[in-house]
Amino acid sequence: MAQTPSQRILWIDWAKTIGIMIVVFCHVPQYNTLEKQFLCTFQMPLFFFLSGYLHKVPNNWKTGLKKYWETLIIPYILFQFIFYPYWLVQRSQQEGLDITNLKESFLKPFVECIWGIPIDGITWFIFALLLMKIIADLCLRIKYKNLAAGFVCIIAIIFSCSFHLDDKVNVSFTIDSLFDLLPFFFLGYYVKQYKENKQIEASFYVRLKNIIYSLSFMLISLIIIINVPDNYWIQRIAFYVLGIVGTYFIIYFCKAISLSNKIVLTISRGTIILLGFHWMFIGTTNFVLEKLLYLDEGILYTTFQAVLLVLAITAANYFIILFCEKYFRVLLGGR
Repeated sequence: MAQTPSQRILWIDWAKTIGIMIVVFCHVPQYNTLEKQFLCTFQMPLFFFLSGYLHKVPNNWKTGLKKYWETLIIPYILFQFIFYPYWLVQRSQQEGLDITNLKESFLKPFVECIWGIPIDGITWFIFALLLMKIIADLCLRIKYKNLAAGFVCIIAIIFSCSFHLDDKVNVSFTIDSLFDLLPFFFLGYYVKQYKENKQIEASFYVRLKNIIYSLSFMLISLIIIINVPDNYWIQRIAFYVLGIVGTYFIIYFCKAISLSNKIVLTISRGTIILLGFHWMFIGTTNFVLEKLLYLDEGILYTTFQAVLLVLAITAANYFIILFCEKYFRVLLGGR
């Protein structure tokens, strides 16, 4: 059953909406500006934190697997088929893929989806989130669940550091990212356990306080980004620090501005649509502009241009979300 606006946690709707727009922004080819570096430090930690915050351990494995099948596995599979024509055209034009070779053009890419190399690349998030939820359920069902969760996070960090030490992908981007981001999922889960969850109307002073907190976290992030030395181990520590600080920058910002808004609510419910489709929108836009402007080496956007593109893509996907809510809810995970 869908939640009514009064039952929803407004700052989470705002955080999901702003968060997915940041993800789109960071995928737009653009100049390596400070603002892009800042946003890229927490774009995925934020989403895994929110996923952990919203995670509820199912009553039993049957219920859990049924839920994950509907909300994650089916959308993941559908996105691969929807994205496949775009992928096929792109690979055939840019990499010379022989589309008549069924093994390379059809069987191999779909088989690779099974172990976390999706055709629709950004849907690695869905695959990784599924594994995280299963790992979390395993940990949180046992007697010493807090100890188990802490142990798993430590192991994940150790694996993450070893994976990046030689700058090689050891298994797949999905699995490597799973180890990188698993601690943020558990952090979100435990923050939820120890925080009051009631929807409280914020006063002017509460909103002002949240703005001050948000700006403080942003300033801390920028100072770290500018001053972090070129040292592997310090940068690994900075990765987790920036992920947490940036996440709280968004959280407090969203708590300050969180008002009930139909558009924000719709995008929040349909973030999976923007996640799965935005690469096609970006790629198609790039292709058209490169042809019109005769750019042989690809296109790079300014920050302002990138923001305009993000707004256009979000607006287009807003109507896709409305369509899916009415006619194709299976792509929304049944939401």
